[in-house]
Amino acid sequence: MAMYSGLPLHDMEVTIPHTMNKESLTKAPPLLFGFLLVVCLLGFSIYGIHKSYSSAVRDTRQKNQAITDLLAMDIQRTFYAVSQIFIGMSALIDHESFAPHDPSLRRALFSYMNKDPYLMDLLVLNDGAEIIHWTGPGTPPDIRDRKYATSHLGPSPPDFFIGKPKQSKVHTQRWFFGMSHAVRDTNGAVRYILVAIMNLEYFEKMFLKVGVQEGSALLLLADTGEIYCRIPRHPGARGGRLEGIHEIKELLARQPSPIVTSPLDGKKGLVTYRTIGNTKLITAISQCLDSIRSHWWLTNRDILLLSLLLLAAIVAVTSLLYQSHSRLVTAQSGLIRAGATKDILIRQLETALTEVKTLQGILPICASCKKIRDDKGYWGQVEEYIGRRTDAQFSHGICPDCARELYPDIPLDDLVEDNT
Repeated sequence: MAMYSGLPLHDMEVTIPHTMNKESLTKAPPLLFGFLLVVCLLGFSIYGIHKSYSSAVRDTRQKNQAITDLLAMDIQRTFYAVSQIFIGMSALIDHESFAPHDPSLRRALFSYMNKDPYLMDLLVLNDGAEIIHWTGPGTPPDIRDRKYATSHLGPSPPDFFIGKPKQSKVHTQRWFFGMSHAVRDTNGAVRYILVAIMNLEYFEKMFLKVGVQEGSALLLLADTGEIYCRIPRHPGARGGRLEGIHEIKELLARQPSPIVTSPLDGKKGLVTYRTIGNTKLITAISQCLDSIRSHWWLTNRDILLLSLLLLAAIVAVTSLLYQSHSRLVTAQSGLIRAGATKDILIRQLETALTEVKTLQGILPICASCKKIRDDKGYWGQVEEYIGRRTDAQFSHGICPDCARELYPDIPLDDLVEDNT
């Protein structure tokens, strides 16, 4: 008996890899966490560095402002002391009449001068700006070219005058500036002029006592740019003029401590200043930015290096996680492609199997004529039975044995050729 058995798909054993989707590929918590951690740490590091440096600049500004305030107050007290000396000199001169260069008045002037180291000389001038009393040696010099002497004789004279820094005509290689006050009669005419010759070395020593940090400069100067003294000393600074003073004043008017490029050395510095009373003199400090950065770096170097090492370690770990994740994604992508290919093959196989018509069980066949009986009891030819139940088609021929039996007179080769 002929027999054919088809195998249903649900009975087939097929191995399918673990199903993966896009969500499993995009989820990478360690990598995302590492990336966000690096970004956050980098942001916090930059913010911390900026905050630390800004704090260092602010501390420097506050410290320098305190120094300029202290110096301004000390100099203002000195100027006040000079005004009191002028009051004493005026009372002494008005008390009795003195002849020019009277020894007793000279001794009185010396008593004032010897008590105060900021005084280089004391002078009394007549209404023609000529010295009639003084503490200097020898013959008095002609000072009618000095502004502190002549300023009281012109129109709109000041009550209290502070002159520019000059080199002394009497005291060799010494610098001074003059302070003067005119005593007038009831009609406003000049009776005499009192002059204090101020020793600039005294103010330089005052600045040195405050202490100068590395990279900073302390200055006493007029608001028109004339430099009275500078610590540390700079060639050409004393008695010179600060170029660009008007631009600097505009910056000072807009911000309390601007960053200014020094005309003396070309370095950028943080400038703080204070005006001395109601005068036109100011005390100022210029702190070089390079020195601020250097001091800030030395103070925070260990913390910064540790932060950088920690950041580098996190970056390295994140890089390893990224590489591991990349390899995992590549492997998962390969498995997904393989699984997709197998799914396609399975669907093709299912489609093919649905088109296959199967013959199962025992087929009743006639032992003589070879007809087959169907389910309804009818006998039919084999080709009809199989044709109704499968997609097979038949073509008729004759085998050699039947050919010899049925056609003994015809050569076998001719029959075989017709058969093919």
